[in-house]
Amino acid sequence: MPERIFNLFLEIKDHMIYELGAACHELDGSDEVKLSFLQRQVQSDSQNAKRYPIPERYQIIDQATKHRTSALNYDTYILLSEAGKHLEVFEDIFEDLHAPADPLVVITPIVDGSPRVDALERF
Repeated sequence: MPERIFNLFLEIKDHMIYELGAACHELDGSDEVKLSFLQRQVQSDSQNAKRYPIPERYQIIDQATKHRTSALNYDTYILLSEAGKHLEVFEDIFEDLHAPADPLVVITPIVDGSPRVDALERF
């Protein structure tokens, strides 16, 4: 039975995540086959992914103007990742795309317009 799997993207500029992206696929096979497929699709999916704003619960405040912007510092995201909570950033996307409870994902930072694959794993 095909599984719904996801390429997820963190749009990073000046070390801040301002936008998220997601591309969904349905595929049969082992996790290794699915992860390999997602990795091969990163370039294409990064350009065609559905875009989402950072959830409003993640905000930065400009100290000079006190203006709030929905964004997340990439270092904070890394800390969330180390604590096993980084998928919380994508909760709204998973709901929108009807993800299963334990989705197979590849998360790719897009740094200044270029995809950068750091690691592959099942969350």
